[in-house]
Amino acid sequence: MLALPFRPDKRGNTNTNDRKVNPMKLKFVAATLGFAAGLAAAPAFAAINLVNNGDFETGSLTPAWTVVNAPGSTPANVQIVETNGTTQYFGETFPTSPSGGRYAAYFVSDLANQSISQTLTLDADADPYILSFDLYATRIGNNNPGFFTLTSAVGGNEVARFGTLPGDTAVPVGGWSSYSQAFSVAADGDYVLSFNFTSGGQPAKDILLDNVMVSPIPEPSEYAMMLAGLAAVGFIARRRRRAD
Repeated sequence: MLALPFRPDKRGNTNTNDRKVNPMKLKFVAATLGFAAGLAAAPAFAAINLVNNGDFETGSLTPAWTVVNAPGSTPANVQIVETNGTTQYFGETFPTSPSGGRYAAYFVSDLANQSISQTLTLDADADPYILSFDLYATRIGNNNPGFFTLTSAVGGNEVARFGTLPGDTAVPVGGWSSYSQAFSVAADGDYVLSFNFTSGGQPAKDILLDNVMVSPIPEPSEYAMMLAGLAAVGFIARRRRRAD
């Protein structure tokens, strides 16, 4: 059993012994939404993004993301590249991602064991949450013989696995693809969101990551309130047009 760091709950309880969470209790409800390749960015309800610098538009990974580069990775670091059609690594140009931003994280190292991560404070009463992001498998990298695997995880529990090994979800080459996954947490607390990249062989295939979002999914009652509000606005607008 793993004791995760927690903030006091809504009753002010700070007894962490009562709030230890087995990570297997993270209830990833893939059956609800599953992976949605080729979706157009994040859904409209995902307006609140709990991820800091998830679009990498600061032009840097730090300080929002904690970066780990194991010895032996070549080049040694996870890169930030432009996605506005300018020539980047190995003469390839990367198109603008669905988010419309200028930058993306580029996992390009051979013999790599790398990760980027940040801690999110999640509320069990606010879930389910949705994790979404965009991926781009490069054309030049696709010609390399070495494999790659990119996994996403929340609280140490793997949410998704992409790559070129058996069992990995393949990423289309030469174009951006969007993915989303619903998940829940069993207790309020701090959970580490991470993306972990490994590659074998030299040279190895590589991948870009952009537009990382974690957002709470509104309850049905919130949808009903939103629709009622829209209906009221429409009714008032019609009344005004008739009065004019």
